[in-house]
Amino acid sequence: LYFAAFDSTTGGNELWTSDGTTAGTVRVKDIFPGTTSSTPANLAKVGITLYFAATGTTADGAELWKSDGTDAGTVLVANINPLANTSSSPANLTDVGGTLFFTANDGTNGTELWKSDGTAVGTVLVSDINPGSASSSPANLRVIGNTLYFTATTAAAGTELWTSDGTTAGTVPVVDLFAGAVSSSPANLTVIGSTLYFSAVTSATGTELWKSDGTSAGTVLVKDIAAGAASSSPGNLTNVNGTLYFSANESVNGTELWKSDGTTAGTVLVKDISPGVSSSVPSAFANVYGTLYFSATTPSTGAELWKSDGTSAGTVMVADIRTGALSSSPINLTVADNQLFFSATGLDLGSELWALDLGLPEVTVEQPPGTNLADGVGSRNIGSVLLGGSVSATFTVKNTGTANLTGLSVSKDGTNSGDFSIGSLGAATLAPGASTTFDVTFTPGELGVRTAAIHIASNDPDENPFDVAINGAGLNALEAWRLANFGTAADTGTAADLADFDGDGILNLQEWAFGTNPTSAFGGKIQINPGPLLVHGSPTVLEVPDGLGGISYVAIYGRLKNPGSVGLTYGLEFSTASSAWIPSMVTPTVIAQDSEIEAVTVPFPPGVTSSPEGFFRVRVSTP
Repeated sequence: LYFAAFDSTTGGNELWTSDGTTAGTVRVKDIFPGTTSSTPANLAKVGITLYFAATGTTADGAELWKSDGTDAGTVLVANINPLANTSSSPANLTDVGGTLFFTANDGTNGTELWKSDGTAVGTVLVSDINPGSASSSPANLRVIGNTLYFTATTAAAGTELWTSDGTTAGTVPVVDLFAGAVSSSPANLTVIGSTLYFSAVTSATGTELWKSDGTSAGTVLVKDIAAGAASSSPGNLTNVNGTLYFSANESVNGTELWKSDGTTAGTVLVKDISPGVSSSVPSAFANVYGTLYFSATTPSTGAELWKSDGTSAGTVMVADIRTGALSSSPINLTVADNQLFFSATGLDLGSELWALDLGLPEVTVEQPPGTNLADGVGSRNIGSVLLGGSVSATFTVKNTGTANLTGLSVSKDGTNSGDFSIGSLGAATLAPGASTTFDVTFTPGELGVRTAAIHIASNDPDENPFDVAINGAGLNALEAWRLANFGTAADTGTAADLADFDGDGILNLQEWAFGTNPTSAFGGKIQINPGPLLVHGSPTVLEVPDGLGGISYVAIYGRLKNPGSVGLTYGLEFSTASSAWIPSMVTPTVIAQDSEIEAVTVPFPPGVTSSPEGFFRVRVSTP
């Protein structure tokens, strides 16, 4: 969550972020340093980037900024209006297929349509729709596919419906509904599928309901609700699962609740809530999981909370919050999980925040236990494991709603879904407050990061399915060893192959090859009996009585068991002070071992033993 907030102790009205916790609610950046406010406004997200208008300095004024949620990543995109102490005032920020469209005034062309790719050079004027310094004042920006629809004003055509594909040539009026310089004043632009609905005025029909497919021929009157030049003045246009709901006055029943399927015959009065010519004046429309909630007024109840399923019988008052003819006047209807929040005036309470329990199930997913996941956000790491092995993670599914959560099932898909197996759910139905679990097991088929997604289906009204991206990593033997000893599989930092974590003079890679403990300078893993000798890093020479009163010498070193399985090759070489290195042709003898490594010996060859000085080394070849 990003928002603007004022904190006089740290620096005025600035950009903040919150993860829902006190500790996670922090200022992103003091954009206007000191106690002066940058006043972030018009926040809009495009991909993973937040765009907004803010004032960084008095000289710049309010310009376009962007943020990745960090102080360093919160920067000015472009100073669109370069005049000192003057703002371009970016507004109407809208994501169109990954490109930011907005309105701004560069001080030369008036307020016009702009776009940005997040760079200064990529922040450009789309079109000077009303040429010169006059403004076309684009507004009501709406998106269908990768096409932008909006209203704009020109001296020749007034305020009409326009469309843009992001190019100057592709920024054109859809149709001049009210021919000439008079405006049709399109308003209440609402998208349903590939159709744009709106209200507009013409001399013949007054202000009525229209629709458009983006072409002049496909921009048509839906219905002349108040016949002739009279206006029904459609308002509050709201999409509820493909049906358009709105308020209108056909001059018989007053302003009441209407609905439309886009046809003349299918545009009908839902209910005359306040019977006769008086109006219930429906307002504050909200789509609540396929049911329309709104405020409506009757003489006996005042303005109260209502809901509708699109039928007259199913259009009913939810609650008379302020009993009798007094009004509670619900506004700002907002859905959060299984509750509807709104502000209303209760008896002796003034205007306060209210909540309505919608009586719905609510799916909550945790992994690990106690950590709530967000639907479709982020990715859960199942684990990293040696190729051929497996690792599992347990997911918990809870019903935090107030009705039964039913139809629970889990499916998977994605690039490497075959590497992940889904265990069975403990239950397909959860009562309120109940929970169940399932396991995800990762068995990598190849090295590297492997990805997939799981989908938890249920009857949750807005998170069905609940989507979770998952990943894991298949490791080779060296990567698995790094992870076990350093907490990371990466060849980097103190875990790097050529680093010496424990400072004993033996590189990490050598520690792995000789089977010793890389985190302890004296942490050998195998004790050779008899005697206290610990195999530790560098190869060692043993003096062995030859049974004839003399001494022979034996090279001893540690190595991984079954080295060929991890691609390692060990080769022992001998030399004297005056000779070249000679590979040993003797098969090493295992003298001690555990589950992972073994100690082996190889006798010095006679030619080296008889020399005043003899040397040996172990050559380890890695994959």
